Amino acid sequence: DLPWKLYIPPLQRPPGFQNFDYFHPTFLYESVWNLLVFGLLSALTVDATLAEMNQVYWQGAASLGLSRWGTILGIMLPAARLGVFTGIILGIGRALGETMLVLMVCGNVPQIPDTLFAPIRTLPANIALEMAFALGNHRSSLFVTGLLLLAVSLFLALLAEAIAEEKHIY
Repeated sequence: DLPWKLYIPPLQRPPGFQNFDYFHPTFLYESVWNLLVFGLLSALTVDATLAEMNQVYWQGAASLGLSRWGTILGIMLPAARLGVFTGIILGIGRALGETMLVLMVCGNVPQIPDTLFAPIRTLPANIALEMAFALGNHRSSLFVTGLLLLAVSLFLALLAEAIAEEKHIY
């Protein structure tokens, strides 16, 4: 039995969850966070990658009589796939470091979740909440947590840089 319940009408329930009447609000919060991250990834990645593409692609597609969407889907996106992939990796690194939205959205419960929809507290939120009063080993463990997040972000940035070096736009 959930202390907080979110009723979703049967017609609006996700596929595979039609038999469930109530959902934990974390389901809603995770959906909002996913929409935020997806919007960030798609807007920044595709816009930046298409903006750096050479004008020769646009002019060649126009001379062939392709429409704007035909040019984007048939020529620009396949040519920019490495840039889009690099942007997705960097967006994942950005999402890993998100603190306050995740703190408000995911329930802020410092425990290991037992189900997919259980409330959680992420590592950046844990550092932000506990650093003010941490002493001794507790403070040291928060710094180690920060180093772990830094290592993951550095790995993602280096991976994105390695992929970006393979990209050749003529």
